[in-house]
Amino acid sequence: MFNGTSHYSIVCPITSNIAEWPTKVPLPEGMAIRGAILVDQIRSLDRRHGGFRFICKAPPAILATVKQRLAALLGLGANDGFTP
Repeated sequence: MFNGTSHYSIVCPITSNIAEWPTKVPLPEGMAIRGAILVDQIRSLDRRHGGFRFICKAPPAILATVKQRLAALLGLGANDGFTP
C-alpha cells in the first residue's frame, strides 16, 4: 500500500478532547493512547522527519468506522472504484 512504497504516511491525528463530534472516532479504553481520532483532519506526513513513531494499532472495528467516515467526508461511494 501507499505507506509501504513511500516515505509518507496518510494519517488522522488523535486528540485528547473526547467530546462527541460527528467526525471524531473515540478510541476504546485499554489502548496505549487515549482520545479520539479526528477523521476530518487527514494529513500526509514524511516519516523521515522527526515526530513520527508507531504507538499501537487500532482495533479493526475502529478502523472500519474511520474508513466509513472518511468515505462519507470525501464523497466516496461503493461504486467509485476505490477500495480503502
